[in-house]
Amino acid sequence: MGKTLIYYFTGTGNSLHIADRLKVLIGDCELIPILSYDDTTIIHNDGATQIGFVFPIYMTTLPVPMRRFIKRLAISEQVYLFALATRIGTTHSAFNEINSILKRQNKKLDLQWSFNMPSNDPKFDFKSLTEDQMKALENKWELELESICLKILEQKPFLVKDSTANRKVPFVNVLRFMLSTMGSKPQKMYSDLNCIGCGKCERVCPSRRIEMIQGRPVWPEDKECYRCSACLNFCEMQASQISGMTENNGRYAHPFATIEQIISQRDPRNE
Repeated sequence: MGKTLIYYFTGTGNSLHIADRLKVLIGDCELIPILSYDDTTIIHNDGATQIGFVFPIYMTTLPVPMRRFIKRLAISEQVYLFALATRIGTTHSAFNEINSILKRQNKKLDLQWSFNMPSNDPKFDFKSLTEDQMKALENKWELELESICLKILEQKPFLVKDSTANRKVPFVNVLRFMLSTMGSKPQKMYSDLNCIGCGKCERVCPSRRIEMIQGRPVWPEDKECYRCSACLNFCEMQASQISGMTENNGRYAHPFATIEQIISQRDPRNE
């Protein structure tokens, strides 16, 4: 088996954790954040024989930057393709959307799997997990990852029906066309009186929407938002807010993901 390239996007660390564990379990593997490329670069697979995509599910489908990235990926003939999604348990159309993009190159996914993970979206009825609940999920991820990695190493096809979803979304494949157009529309956001002007929200934002003006973060409404919740969850003061939705809720970032790792995925690649 040759080299594996794993292209990932993460908001608050769930997908980064899965990508990190894949690297350990697979061995000859390179993790590449998709945000390290600009929006015009055509990406080639550089001799890799396995290519993977790791990403969270937003609004039942692909995050905007992952969709754009896959459209710019030039894939050679003999490549095993896999996609791993992290989600709160909701059914989604991300794999169908990836296959629609890959079809332009006469390619399709060989393996797909969705991991149920804690929600990083502190809107509505958001509740933080207890330590025991988190541990139970971690044990489940690890078993699933070990099984998935064996299939990747042997380049086995694995396209089974989604059996782990616990939140059903009717007509999800129809909804994806509408929801995907909403994915980067800005949310109304602000910082409350707890803000100390540290600028972490600005540095962690993957779409570079946030601006620091007179020591305070501003979310211009003419700039796109990836809806990743990084600015919400990495604010130590819980001062970043979505108007009318998050003021009384907790926050979540994966315990093994650091803010430095999230920020570093924006670093440009030296090519």
